[in-house]
Amino acid sequence: MCIKRQAFDNVVHAADTLLTWFDQEPEEVYANWSRRVDGVGSVFTGTLSFADGANATILFDFATRHRRQMEFIAVGERASVDGRQDAGMPPPASQRRTALRYGPHAPRGLVVELPLSHTLSPGSFLASRADFIQAIHNGCEPWTSGARVLQTMRTHIALRQSSDTGRPVHPASIGRSA
Repeated sequence: MCIKRQAFDNVVHAADTLLTWFDQEPEEVYANWSRRVDGVGSVFTGTLSFADGANATILFDFATRHRRQMEFIAVGERASVDGRQDAGMPPPASQRRTALRYGPHAPRGLVVELPLSHTLSPGSFLASRADFIQAIHNGCEPWTSGARVLQTMRTHIALRQSSDTGRPVHPASIGRSA
């Protein structure tokens, strides 16, 4: 169960990133979690469907023997984005494969790849904290908000529920009485 918790703890970051890009909560999510036959490692997959027809996937592979991989792909009306971070390899190799690729649908063939140097550590949240402090100092709204965090948490809980039940879940229904 410890591995499952770790996978879900990391999934919240991918869900938050995707919701930020789409600037909306998904209408429906479907997730699956499985363990390797020998009980070592797990794989988490999640699919998010948005009202405008866009979709996104999250894949966290903690089962592959030679590496651990966390990636997500988002495809919308104007572009597609995919990100990948390999972890569990000895440094500095674990950070060489971290990348984000952006490909607009027009013009065809254009792709921008951004190498990323952050890790999922307290230092990687520096920009969010700096923005919050700057918003307090300037008396304006921060980039993130309680409403955004609520959407992320509903999506995260919906992914977990879907994984547990094997059925799609509507994040908007989380926290509401039936």
